Amino acid sequence: MSNEFLDPYEAQTLRDRYAVAAKRPWKVMMVAGLMALFSHLYFIFVLWPFRISTSMLFNLHVGGIFLATVVAVVAVLAVVRGKWPAAVVLICVGPEIYRLIDFFSHSDELRMRWYDYSLVGGVLVLVVVALVTLVVRRPEPPVFEADLPTATAIPERSSQPPARSR
Repeated sequence: MSNEFLDPYEAQTLRDRYAVAAKRPWKVMMVAGLMALFSHLYFIFVLWPFRISTSMLFNLHVGGIFLATVVAVVAVLAVVRGKWPAAVVLICVGPEIYRLIDFFSHSDELRMRWYDYSLVGGVLVLVVVALVTLVVRRPEPPVFEADLPTATAIPERSSQPPARSR
């Protein structure tokens, strides 16, 4: 797309479309991380209200999901173009993935409640979206960012009236 004939409205539309496309995986990871984090906190504070210990609150699993959610929120707010937040989310969710694999491989019968489903679903969505983000090519800006201000600048008009041709 040529930049020389863009008006300001077209340039802003291009910026908005790119921002939406760039934020999409981070928004999905943010919602999935919040879902998994809230199911952990529901289990700790509602089901075990008088038996809370510091090892239940400050462990590797809850801290990893919390940090993954924080990274996703920062990536949404900063409109991150790179893939590094997906790698950080995978590293942070690693202990929870290991715990879920261990749980599913050693249990004979599964009795899961709604918060268990939300925890497993949130962690799986975090992992799948992070892996897809790492593998698939990220959307590129439609035009070179430095050219947009010059392409959208309104040319100054001279104060001299145009010369009449005879």
